[in-house]
Amino acid sequence: MDRSTTTLPLEKTNLFWDRNKGVIYVLAAQVFGVLMNLTTRLLELEGNHGAGMHPFQVSFFRNILESH
Repeated sequence: MDRSTTTLPLEKTNLFWDRNKGVIYVLAAQVFGVLMNLTTRLLELEGNHGAGMHPFQVSFFRNILESH
């Protein structure tokens, strides 16, 4: 086989990444946004160990973590 007509798996992966980089970044941002929202909601729920956190407390610590 001629090397110019065949592509290696690494080349295919690089080509896929170059063509779809933006979509992959958007999907990753959506996943992390959903996880952050879920964590916030879980922290605000009352549990067996007492009341949940106040929304202002959750927002304060979220913003501290996001600023770094």
